[in-house]
Order: sequence, then structure tokens, then C-alpha cells
Amino acid sequence: MLNLLDYITLRKDLSFSKCPFQEIDALIFSELAYMDWDGIVDAPISLSQACVRFFQENTGTDFTLKYAYSLHLPQLVKKLRNTARYENVELLAYQNVFDEVQEIQFAAVTFRLEDGSLFIAYRGTDSSMIGWKEDMKMTYQDEVPSHQLAWKYAREIYDAYFMRKNVWGHKRPKKASLYLGGHSKGGNLAMYAAMRDKQLQQSITKVYNFDGPGFRPSFYEQFDLSFIIDRIQSYVPKDTIIGRLLDHKEAVTVIDAVGSGLAQHDAFHWNVEASGFVKADHWSGKSDQIQETIDQILMSKDDEHRKLYIDVMFHVLDRLEIRQITDFSSVGFRQGINGIRELTTMSNEERKFLFDVITFLWSQTKSVFIRMNQSDVKE
Repeated sequence: MLNLLDYITLRKDLSFSKCPFQEIDALIFSELAYMDWDGIVDAPISLSQACVRFFQENTGTDFTLKYAYSLHLPQLVKKLRNTARYENVELLAYQNVFDEVQEIQFAAVTFRLEDGSLFIAYRGTDSSMIGWKEDMKMTYQDEVPSHQLAWKYAREIYDAYFMRKNVWGHKRPKKASLYLGGHSKGGNLAMYAAMRDKQLQQSITKVYNFDGPGFRPSFYEQFDLSFIIDRIQSYVPKDTIIGRLLDHKEAVTVIDAVGSGLAQHDAFHWNVEASGFVKADHWSGKSDQIQETIDQILMSKDDEHRKLYIDVMFHVLDRLEIRQITDFSSVGFRQGINGIRELTTMSNEERKFLFDVITFLWSQTKSVFIRMNQSDVKE
């Protein structure tokens, strides 16, 4: 089976005029939002040049730690350094916000195609516990700070590149395509920005949500989605976990993938062909089983208890000095459980919740450590 890297090889000599922009190109741009473009995308720059500079700026970096959640990301950047298909794509307006006090993990970057179309790509959850906590807040809040940042970013791009003055001085939208997309939380942010802004919707051609969570029912009650919902498309692997969280109103396409469980959240495990993704009939029994576990552990609780349990859980993880998912490898599972038991002020219910969640996180992330030990992705 082929993956994203193979697709670039297949299409590297075909321009967008010969082979139009499609769903896998959207996923490639969404994956590139994970990269650290600080000091590189300070002004509009070609994608190929940005990729060359990325490795110049990161000489000697151990990418197995920096991009542990998807070890193929640096390989993606390498592939894009010299391809006719993407050579005239520009990167612009990179923004990165990481605030431990306000618990924000956000980034976005925009891609400009030769025809003037723009693709806004939002970063998904990285390996930080701040990012994971922000995700879990979505289970008891309609909105987190990254949602506001995503909407503000989209408005700034729209106002800067899509609005033009006519002869009477009135601003009108340009006739150009606007795409929004992202992987994981990034897909959720893309949907949020599109759903809440009527003016933005006038120029949106499509919104791509790659295995990102949905929203609480109360969120959907706030907005009229009739004008935009048919332009939002979710793509999930057959063992999807994240992509089935919360409620979804948009159309969903299930993709064939390798690996199992949370390992399939890494889009480099999705099967592709030259024309698009390899489709699956439905998500798997494994996905159903994991969703039942999540529902039992977390989603069956009311908002007050979800907030309480999540706050306590991240307090314990902080106490164990787990700041990144890779820290699970240095804090033994037994040591982690002992750390939890030391908090004698917890009720039995709180202790059981923490045990169940950390057991789940450990079982779903241990494959990441196995891949780390088997890989060498240093430049």
C-alpha cells in the first residue's frame, strides 16, 4: 500500500494545472502545519525554499523527540524540497502560540497556490501535555482559547488577501478559492472558523477535517450551518479514535489504514493512491470497542465531573513531571500508578478514573515508543 510520501513521488512532476488540487494535497498541507517554521516563514517564501531552510535551521536536531507523534514529518519536508508540483506554492503568515499559563497550544500557516487560492492549515495536537489537556477541555466546554485564535487568524487572512476595494471604495471579496484544513485538533479548528463566520463562508470552497474531533451538541445550537455544512468533509482511518469524539454534523469518509488504534491517527499510516485515499466501508470493531471505553471512562460523566477528573489527572501527570508524551517512556507505568496512590485525598471514584485514563493513554502511546526505538530520523 502507498502512503503520503509515495504520493509525492507519484505526483512530483505534475503541476496543479495538469492534476488539480485534491484531498491528499490538503492532507500534506495540514501535516506541514506541525512543522516549526519560526524564523523561516517570516515573510512569504516558496515551499521548496522553506523546506531547505528548515533543515539548515535544524542541523543536528533529534527529530525523534521533537516530532515523536509522527516520525515521518521530517521526511515529508525532505520530499518537498524539489518537486515541480509544489515548487510554486508559497508559505505565509506563520503563527505559533504556546502558553502554559493559559493552556494554549496553537499554530497556523497559509499556503498560496499558483492560481491565487489559499489554504489555511491549523496545527493539531503536538506531543505536549498542554495540547492534550486543551483537547480534553473540549469535552466540557463549547470553546477553548485556540478556537478564538483560529477564527481570528482566518479573518486576518481573509481581510488581507480576499477583500479588495472597488471604484467606489467599498470592499468586496475576490473571486478566489479559500480552503481550511487541519489534522487532529487542527481539523476541529478549521471547522470552527468556517462554521462561525458567515462572511468567511462566501469564499470557502472546502473545509478538510482529518481525524479531528467534533463539537458538543450545545455548540451546534449557536450557529446556522445550512450554508456551509455541505462543504465540510471529515476523513478518518478505520480504527479512528479522535475522529469519533464528540458530535459530528459533516459528511465522513473512512480510509483504509495500517497499524491499529491510536497509531492510525498518524496520517502517514493511511493508504492512498494517485487519485485519492483508499476508502474503507466503515470504521472497525476496534474503533467501536475503544469508543465504548472512552464513553464509559469519560463521556458518561457530566460536565462538572469531567472537568474535575481532567484537572486532577493533569495535576498528577504534572507531579510525575510528564510534560510530553515521550515522558511516559521514562516514567514507568508502575511508578505512575504508585504516584497516583500517594494522593490519599482522592475518592475511590477519582482514583479509578485516573487509573483507567492513564492505562488507556499508556496502551495507546506505547506503540509510539516502539517506533521511536526502531527509527532514525536525524538530519
